[in-house]
Amino acid sequence: EEEEEEEEEEEEEEEEGTSPHAPKFKFDVLLVPYEGITKDYEALKSIPWTYTVYDDAARLKSPNTKTYTQLLKLPSAHTTLLTNQPLHESREDVWALLHLMDAKRYPELRKFTAEYTLADDQEKKRFEDFLKPIYLRRTRNNTQSELFFHPYEENVVMVDLTEVQRKVYHLLLQQNLPFLAQESDAPREEMKHLQHTISLLRFCCNHPSRIIHGLKEGQVKGSAQLLDPAKHDTREHVQVSGKLSAVDELLRKLLQVSTEEKEEKKEEKEGEKKKESHPFGLAILSYSIGTLDVLEEYLRNFHPERAFRRLDAFLPLSERSSLLSEIRSISSSGEGEREE
Repeated sequence: EEEEEEEEEEEEEEEEGTSPHAPKFKFDVLLVPYEGITKDYEALKSIPWTYTVYDDAARLKSPNTKTYTQLLKLPSAHTTLLTNQPLHESREDVWALLHLMDAKRYPELRKFTAEYTLADDQEKKRFEDFLKPIYLRRTRNNTQSELFFHPYEENVVMVDLTEVQRKVYHLLLQQNLPFLAQESDAPREEMKHLQHTISLLRFCCNHPSRIIHGLKEGQVKGSAQLLDPAKHDTREHVQVSGKLSAVDELLRKLLQVSTEEKEEKKEEKEGEKKKESHPFGLAILSYSIGTLDVLEEYLRNFHPERAFRRLDAFLPLSERSSLLSEIRSISSSGEGEREE
């Protein structure tokens, strides 16, 4: 009877939330931005987490930052790091991530670098074999096989820089040469400048329009036209970029083929065997938001009769889900009359 009374008391306490076994928090998963770690660190540190997942782990490669130090002290039974950047042969970066995941197993950088010297090809192979069970890599081919239902073949087209692109590229190199010559152990602020310069150089290879804003007037011939949005609907704006010129030529041919196929279907006589058709769809993928801006502007100016959709990180979640469902339904149904 005493045991039954104790059990009833525990049940009442659990209902009231006063039992020591009752959950302290009314959630199973907590989503926190990195800025929130610092703001609510004391509260987060008091929770014995079962699992922690850190997105954008590339920003956690420096053990000297406040965010890294605080995350290292969060109690967690399991940790997973997500990053869109491949792990390079920097043992320091790899150790920093491993140390964050399991500080007891990877306690010191000195011992880690001594064990994996990367002195020759054999050592590099041993380092790669060590990473395989830890580093689960999702490659471009994995992603494409999930996005596209139909088989595809890959063709690499090498495109030269235009004269304007070469000029802008060289000017960027000249202006940022001191930062480009920095060693890997340079101060953090200088490394940020280096990464920014590399991003500008990459974007210049796509289209020089936005980079030219930072150059002095008259340094590049034709810069005034590039800076004038009213002139972005001219052929010169397309031809100033080697890549955009190639995209323009390829797209015009694809659209022409699509139009001819539609006209052939209309001319088919009733009762004749219809040709096998596939939905016409074109996906242009880019790592750069700025490049997507250029492509969107190009499609609006030169192909206004064609509908298109843009999918990027700034699209609201509801619109993103709806757009992905639309893309999957078109691809799986074989619907060929859409012009997106």
